[in-house]
Amino acid sequence: MYKLIIWDWNGTLLDDAHVCVGTMNPLLQSRNLQLINEDRYAELFTFPVREYYKLLGFDLINEDFAVPAMEFMQQYIASIGEAGLREGSKDVIKYFRHAGISQLILSAMEQKLLEQLVNDHGLPSLIDGVYGITDHFGQGKTEAAMRLMAERQIASKNTILIGDTIHDMEVAETLGCKCIIIPSGHQSLQRLEKEVERRAGIRIIAHLSELPEIIY
Repeated sequence: MYKLIIWDWNGTLLDDAHVCVGTMNPLLQSRNLQLINEDRYAELFTFPVREYYKLLGFDLINEDFAVPAMEFMQQYIASIGEAGLREGSKDVIKYFRHAGISQLILSAMEQKLLEQLVNDHGLPSLIDGVYGITDHFGQGKTEAAMRLMAERQIASKNTILIGDTIHDMEVAETLGCKCIIIPSGHQSLQRLEKEVERRAGIRIIAHLSELPEIIY
């Protein structure tokens, strides 16, 4: 039986891919770059986030990455109220809480913003901790995960990470724990399936409601 569930936030619990698309397009338009739709976003989005900006066409030689990154975050924060939790999120979190399994949220989102959003969606009473990063540049999730594991002192064999991206698979591999992926629109199912074929201990499911039958 697992003793710890590590939840990714963006995409896995928070349904925000559409917000990311709508937020990015004004930045692209202001720089005369090709706009994106949800399909193109799912094919291009990657970690580190700086590489995603390059794929979109941002000239990060002549423009400091911090400029569009902060512009994006300002608009994202203004629009994040449009994003709700994924269907079934609270129910499955409550299920595992009643089962006595510790649950933590891990994200490449800045810590204070992450805490605010988790609180806004009424989750603090249901989880045991929130781990974000120190800035808005989308880097350092692996380091946050390693800090989490060190602080909680739970063996990787008793831990499972639930995420929605290839980077979540990479984090799980670094931690040495199992991983379940739930596609969210941040990366296409085809990309995820291709990566799963290359890796052990990873499973893709379609809905959060499947988790109680898998994690026990």
